[in-house]
Amino acid sequence: ARLRAGAMAGRAAALAGELEGAWSTRALRIEYGGFLSNHLGQGAVAIARLGAGAQRAREFAAWYQSARPLEDASAERREEAGRPALVGFAADLVGRRERFAALCSYYEGRVRAVGRPGAVAESFGRLSHGLAGSAFHGLIQLGYGYAAGVDRMVAEGLAYMHFSCQPLAKPGQLHHNPPIAESFEQVASVLRAAVAQAHADRKLTDVLENHVAEFDKLPTSSFQRKMQCLGQYATQDLTALSVATPTASRDPGWLVDLALALFVDTALDESVDFFMLHGVTSAWALSQLAPAIRDFPAAQVHFVNALLATYVVQGAPELAPTILTEEEGGSNTEWPAIIEAALDHHRFRERDEHVYKLTQVAWERARDGSALDEAILKKAAQLVIHRPFRY
Repeated sequence: ARLRAGAMAGRAAALAGELEGAWSTRALRIEYGGFLSNHLGQGAVAIARLGAGAQRAREFAAWYQSARPLEDASAERREEAGRPALVGFAADLVGRRERFAALCSYYEGRVRAVGRPGAVAESFGRLSHGLAGSAFHGLIQLGYGYAAGVDRMVAEGLAYMHFSCQPLAKPGQLHHNPPIAESFEQVASVLRAAVAQAHADRKLTDVLENHVAEFDKLPTSSFQRKMQCLGQYATQDLTALSVATPTASRDPGWLVDLALALFVDTALDESVDFFMLHGVTSAWALSQLAPAIRDFPAAQVHFVNALLATYVVQGAPELAPTILTEEEGGSNTEWPAIIEAALDHHRFRERDEHVYKLTQVAWERARDGSALDEAILKKAAQLVIHRPFRY
């Protein structure tokens, strides 16, 4: 597994100059349009991990910069001119959405001082309770940067988690000693029961119906307003569902498998769920970081809280098997054909960088020994290639 991880990181090595420089937040802000997250580096790394080569990743980067109204980072840096640098973990800035450039500089210094694993180890536990902030994108940026071995992306990911932290648990709600799961099914059965309960009793959806209007004036997306509503009113209910989940520390990839299965089972005939997709890529990011996380059981509770909250925010739909159309393919389609279709998915639907990431995660789980049937992994990729997103 370590050899495979090294090979995957090596594929992104040819892009290191751009990921540290022109594609990073040295040049481009982490957000644009008010609250939309910049996915440039993540998309490029996913393309490289799919084996498409540096040139194809650079073609994507050129398209992305022309298609998205990305914002120059120089103004953000000028705002910091004359202000004191951050010399320690800035607890007063957690979740404040302020001073991203200063936070990034701080974490870049920590990466230089203690290395990527050390920087994750010392700070992740202080931020993981809010990993759903900005629709998981701080965690996703961190995981892709860590997997690619890119110092700047690791600093950006930690800074973005700090900047946009959205708590879904309160201090004192995680006093537990969960068993270490011996099998995938041990984890899956508890999570399936939690999802079924969230669907059946509607208690959490009632919280949204009763309180989400209180958050209407926040300058963010509807999804994030609903997550903030749950963070304000439903942390105890969320944690009660997630805290019993056995810890997947023997194979953090089991969390990726669970998120992939939820993504497939929440698909509709005409669409796939955009935010359940982020549950998949954030689960993969967490699995990449797992060796460096000091308290993985707590991190898992926070992640499962966020995954369940996402399911509720998206309507807590009944899970159902998804059938592919003839055009979308089937389990007999080989991975090279699926990957090529993902890289050229604009033949079937609007171009979108999320397609590269979901396909990359599904393919890597198939290659690395997923607990799921390979047909489910192929189906996840084929769905994201062919069907539009449901927001």
